[in-house]
Amino acid sequence: YSYLFINKLKENWFKIKDFWYDMKPNSKRRIIYEFLIVPIKLTLFHQKDIIVLTSETYLPYTLFPFFPIQNTLLIVQDVRDFSFTSQNPTLLQKIYFKLVHKWFKNLWHSKKTVTWSEFTRQQIKEIFWLPDSKLETIQNSFEFPSKEIFQKDKLSLRKELLKKHWFEKLIDKKIILNVWSEEDRKNIKTLIKSVDGIKDVVLFKIWRPIIQSNRDEHLELIKSCNTNVVFIDFVERADLDAFYYISDLFVYPSLFEGFGRTPLEAQIFGCPVISSDRWWLKEVLLDSALILQDPMDTAEIKQKIESVISDENLKNDLIKKWFENCKRFDINNNYKKFISILSD
Repeated sequence: YSYLFINKLKENWFKIKDFWYDMKPNSKRRIIYEFLIVPIKLTLFHQKDIIVLTSETYLPYTLFPFFPIQNTLLIVQDVRDFSFTSQNPTLLQKIYFKLVHKWFKNLWHSKKTVTWSEFTRQQIKEIFWLPDSKLETIQNSFEFPSKEIFQKDKLSLRKELLKKHWFEKLIDKKIILNVWSEEDRKNIKTLIKSVDGIKDVVLFKIWRPIIQSNRDEHLELIKSCNTNVVFIDFVERADLDAFYYISDLFVYPSLFEGFGRTPLEAQIFGCPVISSDRWWLKEVLLDSALILQDPMDTAEIKQKIESVISDENLKNDLIKKWFENCKRFDINNNYKKFISILSD
């Protein structure tokens, strides 16, 4: 999200200095650089510049003495609560989230806070009492794919992609796709239980688990599953786009999102979507997805998966609706709003 806008700024000759760190996540070097060296540099050498913090992760910077928070624009994905994100938070997690709440209150002194969705904006207003004058919503935006991928034969691309990832034997299966982490809020356990017993399908779950114990639990669960379930930790961007394009259905029974980007990515490639009946996802998807009234109900999820797979008219109707919906997220339109905020 953030880097799409920043790259657009660079294309339009804005002078930008990136504080980027090509280091392993959670490494000691990265933590020292990210949370000590960078805020010190910003405080000492960039007092008069506009500082864009690309995630709520960087809120601790505002605690540094003399940090130029009045010139800071913060981009917020979501304001999490443990009733959504973790069923059994540890003591350290509880302490961390209390600190996050404290850091958010510093936003009163910032230049502006930009949220990905109206849902997150409302959360910040209600929890931290930020005034409307300090808040802006620019919905998560996309650079739409080139026409080249849509000109490829789906069956040929499917064979090529599955062969590349060593899943040739699954070529004849209908592909159900889910992309992103395996945190509790993503509800992957329920999804696995829901596909159990559906004939001639394979569930591809792409991306790292983030919480390894959840992955271990999911791997144990699929041992008794009568449907193929495949975990792929990482694919190149081009391969991820190809998976979206060749998949028959994208299922996203999430319990909490700040925005919900991956269902939209699936729609952009013409893949029909089943998603949760949650405010934050309905705001993004409108009527362009088949909605789950209860994302914890395995019977409902299974019934809706089977209906989309077997009903070509329903599938085509969902595909048609995505086009109008996705226009709202064109980077070329939303970038202008971003420029306006920086210039204010």
